[in-house]
Amino acid sequence: MTKVIALGAQPYIFPRIGLALVLLALALVIGSLPFLLSLLFVLGAIALVLSLVRPEFNFCLLAFAVPFSSLGEVEAGPFTVTATEIVVGIAAISWGLRFAARREPLVLPWVALPISLFLVVVLFSTTLAPSWPLSLKELLKWLELFLVFLVAANSFKDRRQMKLVLASLFLASLVEAFLGVYQFAAQRGPEGFVVGEGYLRAFGTFGQPNPFAGYLGLVLPLAFSLSLSALNGHRPQWAPGVAFVGVVLFAAVVMSMSRGAWLAFAISAMVMTAIWSRRAFAGLFIFAFLAAFLAFLGTVGLLPPVVTERLAVITDNFGIFDVAQVQLTPQNWAVVERMANWQAAWNMAQDAPWLGNGIGNFSEVYPDYAVMNWKNLTGHAHNYFLNILAETGIIGLGAYIVLAVSSVVYAVTAFRCIASENRPEDSSFPSDKAISLGILGILLALHTHNFFDNLYVHGMAAQVGLMLGLLAAIVHSRKQPPVEPQRI
Repeated sequence: MTKVIALGAQPYIFPRIGLALVLLALALVIGSLPFLLSLLFVLGAIALVLSLVRPEFNFCLLAFAVPFSSLGEVEAGPFTVTATEIVVGIAAISWGLRFAARREPLVLPWVALPISLFLVVVLFSTTLAPSWPLSLKELLKWLELFLVFLVAANSFKDRRQMKLVLASLFLASLVEAFLGVYQFAAQRGPEGFVVGEGYLRAFGTFGQPNPFAGYLGLVLPLAFSLSLSALNGHRPQWAPGVAFVGVVLFAAVVMSMSRGAWLAFAISAMVMTAIWSRRAFAGLFIFAFLAAFLAFLGTVGLLPPVVTERLAVITDNFGIFDVAQVQLTPQNWAVVERMANWQAAWNMAQDAPWLGNGIGNFSEVYPDYAVMNWKNLTGHAHNYFLNILAETGIIGLGAYIVLAVSSVVYAVTAFRCIASENRPEDSSFPSDKAISLGILGILLALHTHNFFDNLYVHGMAAQVGLMLGLLAAIVHSRKQPPVEPQRI
């Protein structure tokens, strides 16, 4: 009997010994690393285990990693590793393990095709880049977007998960907005951010006012749409909290003095309001009246001069002019600086019209095309469409426009399908209709703001992927048959 037990136990003994040896080897490797890397390794292992059990844990971490990843960065050769890259990597690995173990059907919406097409163009463009580290960094950014989109689309299985991620997204943006409000009110920041009569532009943890406002603009439309849905129906318990988040985010965007963010949210809010309902469409006229009244206050001097000045030069962003023919003043410096980058990007595109100069290499090539020795302080062209044209040529710009249009069409189609079903919604959770409309508003704000800046920075590309993945998960869940409650 003893011999039989020993032989039967052997298949179980050897794997356990192998596992013990692997763990021992890992412990020795971790012990030999510097303290910071060892700590990151251990925390990453814990996060991986948690994400295998609770997939939404990754996206909650991502919601905080995007705005606050700049507070802790690790240099790895020519690359900078932040919390965003770590979270995305853990999410991808944990989902891959779950997918291999469960063998569930893959959710792959049609909008994945234009994303993949643009990824192929970006990949090819790396072969033309004079600086491969810069090119690879941009490629990894778009790969992160695609991975987060794919993982999110296949991870959300119930409304509880979505509710937790949305709460994390609102909480992270609220903390970031409060930081910006504090900077504006206390005048804490670089002297270069001071405009008008001592007003300091809010910049949060992003180091610059424009990406700070751009990040808030990727959350504010969602808060706006959920508040809009609450006004047209009963007053759910979550409505006051979401409305409060929306008000604080809007105030922080105003305090950033980012005209691109102002215009992006204005267009986003008007389109969402017009689409939501006829009653909401009538509210557009009230909004237009308030805008006209605001302009009137500016003309009679009842608004702060700094606000009047920045509103007055919004139209300058649409005008095309020769930088060499403009007399530079403190008031028009930002507009002229942006136009100088636009002209440089256009000149780059003329020399390499079809394939560009290599993805991610705008700053590398810029010195050869600088207009009147204007420096490029941001690493991009202040217009993502021109930036892509300069880096990937007409082919790359065409692929990106297809991606941008496809994402908006996908969100519009999803919203219309959800709105036409008239399913009863859970009052304890924001309706799918409101969420899909908010994601549409986020995409509109993104593409509008990208005419004046580049929002695919500071991990915001991953957040865009999260929003698209969340929308895909909602659409897929509504195609599944409803689960019958179990009778006891």
